[in-house]
Amino acid sequence: MGLLTSVLVAASASVPVAGLQGFGDQSTGYFPYCATACNRALGSNYLSCSFDGYVPGGMMDSDSASATPACRGSNMPFLSSLAYCISTHCNYDMGIIETWWAAKSTGSGGAFEPPRWSYQEALMNVTIAPTHTITAKDNLTSTMLANETNYRNQYGTLFMVDREEFLHEKYGLVLLMVGFGTPLLATWLGYLPFVSPLIYKLKPYIIWPSTIGSCRIRQLPFLGGTALTRGQALYVFVMVVLTVVFMAVHYESYQPNLWYPGLSVELMAYVVWRTGCYSLALLPVVFLFSARNNTLLWLTHWSHETYILLHRWVARIFALLVIIHSILSIVYYVKDGNYDVNLVEAWWIWGCVGTVAISAMLITATSWMRRFSYEFFLISHIVLAVFVLAGTWYHLFYLYLNMSGYEQWLYVAFGVWGLDRLFRVFRILKNGIKRARIINISDDIVRIDIDNIHWGFQPGKVVYAYFPTLQPLRPWENHPFSVLPTAMLERSNAVAPALDKDSSSSHGSGCQDDIEKTVVSQQKPVKQVASASEHQPTAGITLYIRKSTGFTKALAAGTSILTLLDGPYPGNPIAPISQCDRVLLVCGGIGITAILPWVDSHPNVKLAWSVKESALPLVDSVRKVLDRVVEKDVRIGHRLDIEDLLMEESQAGWKRIGVVVCGPDGMCDDTRALVTEVAKRGEAQFELEVHAYSW
Repeated sequence: MGLLTSVLVAASASVPVAGLQGFGDQSTGYFPYCATACNRALGSNYLSCSFDGYVPGGMMDSDSASATPACRGSNMPFLSSLAYCISTHCNYDMGIIETWWAAKSTGSGGAFEPPRWSYQEALMNVTIAPTHTITAKDNLTSTMLANETNYRNQYGTLFMVDREEFLHEKYGLVLLMVGFGTPLLATWLGYLPFVSPLIYKLKPYIIWPSTIGSCRIRQLPFLGGTALTRGQALYVFVMVVLTVVFMAVHYESYQPNLWYPGLSVELMAYVVWRTGCYSLALLPVVFLFSARNNTLLWLTHWSHETYILLHRWVARIFALLVIIHSILSIVYYVKDGNYDVNLVEAWWIWGCVGTVAISAMLITATSWMRRFSYEFFLISHIVLAVFVLAGTWYHLFYLYLNMSGYEQWLYVAFGVWGLDRLFRVFRILKNGIKRARIINISDDIVRIDIDNIHWGFQPGKVVYAYFPTLQPLRPWENHPFSVLPTAMLERSNAVAPALDKDSSSSHGSGCQDDIEKTVVSQQKPVKQVASASEHQPTAGITLYIRKSTGFTKALAAGTSILTLLDGPYPGNPIAPISQCDRVLLVCGGIGITAILPWVDSHPNVKLAWSVKESALPLVDSVRKVLDRVVEKDVRIGHRLDIEDLLMEESQAGWKRIGVVVCGPDGMCDDTRALVTEVAKRGEAQFELEVHAYSW
């Protein structure tokens, strides 16, 4: 991907960089309109240096002159007529006029040649005021007057075009800033003293609940994907409403319009422009939210899963705008009578490439496709994204020739995606080339140990692991896994007395007084010194992987395989849970891998874990960690009663309880719904983190 970005940026080096329409310097747009209108009113007549067949500019250049910029720049009748027209119609400062004259007086939309004489020099050449008004059939051989009707229509057309371009660029910037800034604003408001209590009260009503019953991670029927929480839905609602409003407001028209004959055609063209511009404005947000190195992950501490969900919805808005843009363009050109002509143009073909690619992404990115073959989804997503970017770039390049400032949106998108890929490479290089030892835990679970990784013991870390030799033809494949410090698994119980296998399946009373008594009874003066001879590992990570139909099925015990690590990345925020008086850890099956780091990260935890009987070897594999947990409820072959667990904790007198859950989709959704209901009662203040890799 870094190579693609380099190629596209290198290809753009020959393209003049312009600011967004209405922003930046005077060279953008048609301002001053009086000068440009004079140019257009005089530009279609033949000069002494003209030749047949010359058509300047790109598609959006309505100047049908038959003279090159070099011809115009050296032709005094044209320059003197233009200077006289400007002097009689423009009341701007001389500096503005001279700036325009030096940049645009000899033509637009093509290779520019500066005029041989300045504006004032050309005007001084007019010694006698002209009296002849030029007509369409006249050759411009002396200083003449521009046709006033043509001038007014040129002025009105150009002003309305520039107005519309400024509006959709401005509204596009608002969409971009709202898309990027809303997570920041929502997070930073939470740091205000008078807002924090309100947020805690709103969490069980807005932040945690699903918009569709208790289904949040569980797949909705009929390929519906996953539901949003109310807080996530509020973000999507704001983006949808803003897009619809910006598509609907502040349209104006000028007729007779020299570009768009008829009110309906003119307004349709403006809608086409807006859909195209708004889709460009959303493109950086789409790429940012999908990035592993998303700066908002660190600035807001929202989970990566949240940003992936928002990425999907913003991408759907983007795709819908692109499709509407394409459909209306077809309707417009059919109505305009130029459909057959434009069908073979390069800008049309590349626009079709981008539209087809984004339409295909809507299909290949469905939840069914991701679950059926994540590897196919991943590679197709990247390849199609390349076609979307390339199609968009060349569509604009061939359409406008000078890009008209629209390339700025693409530069941001290229930068976001390119930097994300670059930082992935940096992380892999920093971690170095590793060897992973594979140990079979059960028929469908393997343990992978990777030495010499110093990532600390903080919970919530995620790593993307590459095993290139497993799939030599697809070495780029990688998957996210929860990170366990190997030292944590190997360290024996040094504080609490070891619990036997039977007692590990019992659970504590949940009473604060009992826990305090347990701690007091253990406070005996004991001097312990760890020696290097004990060979306890101090560096390294462990991954527990359930074999699936993908590349993980090729993992074989007893082998040492080449491993590349992209990470660590933050999974879920840990600060709100760490600040709680009590932490309840709820997990099912292999979800224990995301939960165990909390055991050594908080002084007051209770672990509730349910596993199938077939996963008993997994329990034995983490036995040393379980032995250090004073309160635990490990159920083999039986489900947890999560409601009872929550009621027990809320009635125990804890003021602030953190709940961390990781497991099957149903368990995560049920826990979310139950925590939401218990928190509404107000008996205790709750924090909730759901580790679900449903993306």
